[in-house]
Amino acid sequence: MRSLITIFAAMTLMACNSATVRDEKSAMPQPSTLVRTDAHEASEAVAMEFLLKSAATDFRARPPAENLHFRNVRLGYALTSESKTKYMLCGEFFSPTDINHANRGFFITIDAPGGPNGYNQLLGGQEISFCEESSVTWSNAGDLSSSLQSRFDSL
Repeated sequence: MRSLITIFAAMTLMACNSATVRDEKSAMPQPSTLVRTDAHEASEAVAMEFLLKSAATDFRARPPAENLHFRNVRLGYALTSESKTKYMLCGEFFSPTDINHANRGFFITIDAPGGPNGYNQLLGGQEISFCEESSVTWSNAGDLSSSLQSRFDSL
């Protein structure tokens, strides 16, 4: 009888321990998920820095108006037909003297690795509608207006 109780107690303990191990393993993210998320966040951060610098440089070199200000600047990406990630910076620019923002302009800065500067910047026009497409996934970085403004002002 003692051996039966001992066996039952040992089996109960083993069952509890293996259940705990299974729960801990199932709660942990899979390594491939961690790598993919970290790689995406890293490439998003690199793209964001590059596009902010490129947009500021382009606006400083060819300002559409004097003393620009920016608003509603956001980072997004879309997948190309080749399943590559294409990052873009979309936003608005305006002159601080235009209080009602009646003459605001829209811009999109797109990473273009094959281009002469590695990016394309488009102001106004139909190209900006790309920023409104449902295929664009927006970053959690939020409004990048102040980041773009500080880079622009420092040039």
